Amino acid sequence: MRFPKIIRHRKAEVTIYGKTKNYPFYRIAYRADGKRQMKNFAKYSEALDEAEEKAKKLAEAHPIVALSAAQARDAITALQMLDAFRPEGHRITLSTAILEFIEASKKLGSRKIREAVEKFMQTEAVVKPISVSKAVEDFIEVRKHLSEAKEGKRAQLSPTYASNIKTWLRDFAATFDGTSLCDLTKDHLNIYIQKHSVVSPKSRNDRRATVKMFLAWATRLDYLSASHRLLEADGMVRELVESAETDYYRPDEFQKFLNNSESDLRGAIAICGLAGLRGEEVMRLDWAEVWRWRDTLRSPQVKPRHGNAVW
Repeated sequence: MRFPKIIRHRKAEVTIYGKTKNYPFYRIAYRADGKRQMKNFAKYSEALDEAEEKAKKLAEAHPIVALSAAQARDAITALQMLDAFRPEGHRITLSTAILEFIEASKKLGSRKIREAVEKFMQTEAVVKPISVSKAVEDFIEVRKHLSEAKEGKRAQLSPTYASNIKTWLRDFAATFDGTSLCDLTKDHLNIYIQKHSVVSPKSRNDRRATVKMFLAWATRLDYLSASHRLLEADGMVRELVESAETDYYRPDEFQKFLNNSESDLRGAIAICGLAGLRGEEVMRLDWAEVWRWRDTLRSPQVKPRHGNAVW
């Protein structure tokens, strides 16, 4: 048999070279993607089979002919792995996987992708799906005990404040009825605040503070991602409230106030005016908290006719 032997298929050619004293292998040579490729075989029959197969693929312009045997095996293995891995049923192409790998590697520099993923998973919680309305009701329920006074003790929250929180949050939930909490965006919060544009800045600030408190609770329970950034919404920026000029009762005015008040109210008025307590604070007092102080004037004129409450 004379060598070199040329195997043709249409216009494609593959050359088979015979053995020599210095090189005891049959070789096939061909060009693919502008490069000369060469493979070695111990038997002529193997070289001939490979040459005929390559010639057919070259004629069909098959890209796999440009791969070495090792590269072809790696490509097939990668394709099989990607075919088995289908997140949410979606197929990922080999080119997409390689592109994302290269982009991630460029950003990470010398750090490994696996290290970055493990670090991310340590800080990022899996968000639990829940509707805004359900989360609001859960929040109200877990705080319910704070406005309930135990025997001999005062409640941590005033009933009025607790009622305001419920009203504001239920209004917040009603604004986004049917919306999942994790789907909220900055635009949603802007819409909610804009809805209350007719109320005073202080009232809007109160609502902002309530929503912030609710979102912080939701984040702790993994209903929201720790990186949600909802509080960066323009509508959540606290407004400056211009304080009005502070006025007060003059001594003679306050004396007239006391003289003309009913006896049941006189104690509460005196405490508000002289001790600086607010109305809600006075309404939570009883006389035991007044009389327990030494040297307190126990005047029958300021004691209530019914019960123990100052109010």
